[in-house]
Amino acid sequence: MWQKWQRWSVAAATAAALAGSLGGISVAHAQGGTLPPSMQQGNVTYVSGGIDSDESGAFKREAPRWPLSIEMAARGDGANEYVADAQVQILRGGTTVLDTRAKGPFMLVKLPEGRYTVKATYNGKPMAKDVTISAKGHTAATFLWPHD
Repeated sequence: MWQKWQRWSVAAATAAALAGSLGGISVAHAQGGTLPPSMQQGNVTYVSGGIDSDESGAFKREAPRWPLSIEMAARGDGANEYVADAQVQILRGGTTVLDTRAKGPFMLVKLPEGRYTVKATYNGKPMAKDVTISAKGHTAATFLWPHD
């Protein structure tokens, strides 16, 4: 079992190195799922989606490379269900730096370091989380709305 893990680990590292050396082709693309095109609002770059399983896999793989990842779901009958079309706002102090509608249950956001409030509204139900973005590293904000 350990030998299989070692072979997989070496293969994954080789794939990552190869993808990195190909001038911006992401590991997500090399593994079959791709992120949708990124968007820009002010000085904030973001990408949103993850409706199908290939795309959601790409979001999960790419999340550690982005300063902030946001995941949105609602409690369902027996299981949580991903949601799309939530309104997402990111504020720094009293200033809105991003205000957009999510195209799926995932968002990846590039923000300068600092303290932010992430607000997400789904079916008229707002939720908010405070996050701190550091110069290096990754922060995740997960929103789980109660079942109607």
